Amino acid sequence: MQVLSWCRKNLLLVLTIAGVVMGCILGSLIRLAEPSPVAIELISFPGEILMRALKMLILPLIVSSLIVGEWTFTPDSIQPHCG
Repeated sequence: MQVLSWCRKNLLLVLTIAGVVMGCILGSLIRLAEPSPVAIELISFPGEILMRALKMLILPLIVSSLIVGEWTFTPDSIQPHCG
């Protein structure tokens, strides 16, 4: 009963781990089936789209973080470090 209660409380964690395990099993089974190059390309297409979308998000996030970091500095907050 406590295990079921814990699983309900941490449902996102349980589903994430289950998805990773199922993905590993499915990937192993597909590799054993030796799919054709066309099938491999069709299977990898959604992952390629996801990776390209993530790459497009990284540069704007870095640039905006640098800009916000520069705006937070005021002359009073920068103290000279002279000995």
